[in-house]
Amino acid sequence: MRGQIRGLDMASKNAQDGISLIQTAEGAMNEVHSLLQRGRELAVQAANDTNVEEERNAIQLEIEAINAEIDRIGSDTEFNTRKILQGVGVVAEGFDRDEFLEKLKTGWLEAAEKAVMDGLPSVFDSSGVQEVKVVFMSDGQGVGYMAKVSGTSDTSSPLTLTIDDNDFATSSESYQKQTMVHEMVHAAMFNNGTVIKSPGWFAEGIAEFVPGSMDRLNSSIAQFGVNNVVNASMAGGNDLSQAYYASSYAATMYLNSKLEDNGSTMQAFLDDLETNSFDQALTDNLGINRTAFETDFKTNGANFLSNLSGVTTSLLNDFESYFPGSEEISTSTNLKFDYKFDQSSAGSLKIHIGANEEQNMEIDLPYISSGALGVGSVNVSEGGSGNISTYDRAIDTVSKQRANLGAYQNRLEHTINSLGATSENLKASESRIRDTDMASEMMNFTKQNILMQAAQSMLAQANQQPQGVVQLLG
Repeated sequence: MRGQIRGLDMASKNAQDGISLIQTAEGAMNEVHSLLQRGRELAVQAANDTNVEEERNAIQLEIEAINAEIDRIGSDTEFNTRKILQGVGVVAEGFDRDEFLEKLKTGWLEAAEKAVMDGLPSVFDSSGVQEVKVVFMSDGQGVGYMAKVSGTSDTSSPLTLTIDDNDFATSSESYQKQTMVHEMVHAAMFNNGTVIKSPGWFAEGIAEFVPGSMDRLNSSIAQFGVNNVVNASMAGGNDLSQAYYASSYAATMYLNSKLEDNGSTMQAFLDDLETNSFDQALTDNLGINRTAFETDFKTNGANFLSNLSGVTTSLLNDFESYFPGSEEISTSTNLKFDYKFDQSSAGSLKIHIGANEEQNMEIDLPYISSGALGVGSVNVSEGGSGNISTYDRAIDTVSKQRANLGAYQNRLEHTINSLGATSENLKASESRIRDTDMASEMMNFTKQNILMQAAQSMLAQANQQPQGVVQLLG
C-alpha cells in the first residue's frame, strides 16, 4: 500500500511536469500565432495595387524574416533539452519534411487524386467530400510502409493517410509520386466501400495497376523467381513484402486481361463490386468465382508473366504528368477529398500518470515550421490576395494545435486532483492498518497500570504480616 501511495505522489509530480512542458510549448506557439497574424497583415497590405514593386519587395523581406523566426521557434524550443515543437520523434536523416509538406500542400495529393479519377473514372463515391487526415510517422523506427491509408467501413468517417519519414527519405521522387497514387486508390476504395469486400491481393494489386509497377515486378521475378512471385499473394494473408506487392500486381494484370478477353473491363468489374460481393462481381464479369480465378492464376500466371507483350500494364500512360511541374493532362475538377494536415508526429509523448505500469496519457506534440504551416513559399512580390487565405489556414492550424494543448493541460490538472484524492484516502487507510489506535491503547495502559498497582499493594500487605509477628515475639 505504501508503494501505491508513493507511486501516486510521483505520478502527480509527473503530471505537473507534463503541464510545465505543455505551457512551454503553448507559450512558444503564442508567438508563432502573433507572427502569422503579422504575416497576414502584410499579405493584405501587399495585395493593394497602390504598392509598387519596390514596396512589395520590402514587404517580402519582412515576410521572409517572419518565416525565419517561425522556423527558429520550431527548431529551438526545448524542455529539459527535448525539442517539443518538432513532433515527438526524430525526422529521418536526409528527409526534408518541410519541402515534402510543401509538395503535398501545393498539389501532390490533388494530382494523385485526379490521376485515380482518370484511371478509374467511377471508383469514387459521388455522395460528397470525405476528410483525409495527413499525419507523419517519425519515431526513428521503420514501420514497413512508406504511406498507408486507413479507415473504417463507414464511408462518411474521416480517413487517415500516415506517411513514414524514414522510408520516404530513401526513395526517389518518382517513387514517392507513385506511392501517393497507390494510396489514393486505397482512399477511393474506402470512399466507395469496396476495400472491405476485396481480398488483399486485389486491394494492393489495383493500387499498383493504376500507376503501373513493372519495375517492382521485374525486380521481384529476378530476385525470387516467377513461380514464387505468382504464389506470394495467393497463400492468404497480407505480408506487404516486395514479392507480395509484385504478385498482387501480376494477379490484377491477369484479371484485367481475362476481363478483356471476356468482353468486360476493369471499370465494369469495379462498378459491379460497389453493389455486390467480390465473388458475385467476378461471376458477373468473368463467369467464375474467386477460388476458380485464384486457381487459374496459380496454374497459368507464370506463363502469363513470361509473355506480357501487348498486355495492359497500367491504367495510366504516365502518372507523373499529373503532378505540378509538368503538363497537366487530367480533366477531373471535382475533388472528393478534403485534406487536413496534422503537424504532429504519428507517435506520441507519454506522461506516466498512475502508480502502475502502462498508466499513461499520450500527448501529440505539434510540428512547427513555416513550411509545415504552408507559409514558407509565400511570395507577395507579384501582389494578389491569394496569400491571405494561406495565412488564414496557417492561423487555423496553430489555433487547433493550441486548443489541443489546452485540452491536455486541463486533463492533467484534473488528473492531479484525482491522484491527490486517491493518495490521501490510501494514506488514511494505511494509517488505520499500520498506526496505533491511541484511545484503545491508553485504555489498555490504564487498565494494566491499575492492576499492577493493586498487585503491588497486596504484595506490600503480605510482606507486612510476617513483620508484625516478629515484633510480637520480640
